[in-house]
Amino acid sequence: MQIINYIKSGSVPITIIISFFAALVFTVNCGKPASDGESTNNSGFVFTDTWITKVSDTSEISAAYFKVENETESDDLFLGATSKVAEFIEIHEMLQDKDVTGMRMLDQVEVKANNSIQFTPGGLHLMLIGLTSPVKKGDSITLILNFKKAGPLKVNFTVKAPHEYYEED
Repeated sequence: MQIINYIKSGSVPITIIISFFAALVFTVNCGKPASDGESTNNSGFVFTDTWITKVSDTSEISAAYFKVENETESDDLFLGATSKVAEFIEIHEMLQDKDVTGMRMLDQVEVKANNSIQFTPGGLHLMLIGLTSPVKKGDSITLILNFKKAGPLKVNFTVKAPHEYYEED
């Protein structure tokens, strides 16, 4: 798992790691994601709720969340993502086993025909590792989301501060 190797290399100070996971825990318990509009293309995929966490100015890791709707008649596989703002991006899934919460890396995620998948705090998400520059509140960042059949799709994500992640019910 690349994130573990990156952390073990000493490139990420422990305070940054603790801050990131504290922010992640905060977001897991706060409600529903705020909508960011809609991103469509000719692929038959629609992307909504596209946002990236703003952890701290010195953080070298962040997370991205979104909803993807497959409006085609065939299943597809989400294979991962790339961006100029991160050295690498991994698909992760949060797991809960009794009182222990953990993450595991996934190689791919199936997106069934005429169905949707939500990447959310506490569930599926993208880890942006080795940020090449700080992500600032309000920034628009393009990620290339790679699918087996649909191919690479450019999707814009908005960076949000922690209190902006959720709307009040």
